[in-house]
Amino acid sequence: MSRDRSSNLFMVVAWLVIFGSLLLAAPGDAMVLWMLAAAVIAGLPHGALDAWVLRQTGQGRWFIAGLLGYALAALSVILAWIFFPAILLGAFLFLAGFHFAISDPLAPTRRAALFEGLARGGAPLATPAFFHQERTAELFGMLASGGAGERLAEMLGLLFWPWLASLILALVLASRGAPRRVGFELLTLLALFALVPPLPAFAIYFALLHSPRSMVATLQKTGLERKGWFFDAVWPTLATIAAALVIFATGMAGGFSDAGVVRVLFVGLAAVTFPHVILWTIIIAREGGSHQNRRNALIAAGSGDRGRE
Repeated sequence: MSRDRSSNLFMVVAWLVIFGSLLLAAPGDAMVLWMLAAAVIAGLPHGALDAWVLRQTGQGRWFIAGLLGYALAALSVILAWIFFPAILLGAFLFLAGFHFAISDPLAPTRRAALFEGLARGGAPLATPAFFHQERTAELFGMLASGGAGERLAEMLGLLFWPWLASLILALVLASRGAPRRVGFELLTLLALFALVPPLPAFAIYFALLHSPRSMVATLQKTGLERKGWFFDAVWPTLATIAAALVIFATGMAGGFSDAGVVRVLFVGLAAVTFPHVILWTIIIAREGGSHQNRRNALIAAGSGDRGRE
């Protein structure tokens, strides 16, 4: 799926869900949780491509060392959640926002990309915490007890107004030469996270925009042949799903309760997000941190908006 097609699909589905949430009764909690689980599973392959990237960029013992380092980083995240859940929750939210901010911007200049990145990175965090305060606090409370989750949700809500300022600046700068879809995507993200409950909103964003765009950019960024990437992405995805089932079966996360599903999804995402972001930070640093290189990878992956790019 090209960058443009994934963007179009995201915006169509997002607005259908937005209007549906305004006109129809909200789905039950159980349905929302399993929708999120399905979206996370659909989005796992974009992180699982890291195994393919390690295979293509590392040889012999370096490939094995990379895999071991990746696995140790993921295991460290799981252990951190067991002993320091509040710290891990805060670190994960910061890292997730940072990852979205550096991965998805399409702006043609560094300054425009900076504000676009702030807008994209903050949308899944500050917007639901502001418009869905009680639900966000409830979800965070499932992940960090003792009131820490609720306090973190309150802090994120306070960031909404600074985030909105970055969104307005991003929209102004996007009107001066960025691809047309940048403005449409940013407004769609605002409406999605403001009007749709946090979990289904994140599911739509993660599965239909961030993950497909990251997969396309990954394949393009490496400059390598695409042959063989699918099979290298399958086994880490299946291993992650198997690990989640083991956690459920052993009752480590509280069973198949709402809180149990949220914990498993959160810890699973956190475990793969930390090494994923570390790997791509290293790759970007090896490229010289070039904004233009990152943007060119996304542009080359799609076919639209050439007149504006």
